[in-house]
Amino acid sequence: MRTAPARRVFYASSCKYIDSGSAPAVSAQASSASAPRATYDEQFTLRDGEGRALADTYYTARMPAGELQHGATDSQGRTTRYETDGAQSIRIYLGHKQEV
Repeated sequence: MRTAPARRVFYASSCKYIDSGSAPAVSAQASSASAPRATYDEQFTLRDGEGRALADTYYTARMPAGELQHGATDSQGRTTRYETDGAQSIRIYLGHKQEV
């Protein structure tokens, strides 16, 4: 008998991700689309379902133009800061991915 994968919840600074085993990405919107174009600077904190920081965890950030940037969270579960021109989405994936 096969059991369903454990459900995990991850939090980022402006979004919430629930891992049910099928949807591997976190999507975060920096601001509303009607905001004037400006440089946005965003850093995410990855946490588990109990709210504990995911320290020293590998992740992949998919930038708005599609390029992938790899990193590891710091001791407090924080990612590197990412800049975008205007309000855009950045997707965060757990683990280092070569394609998403």
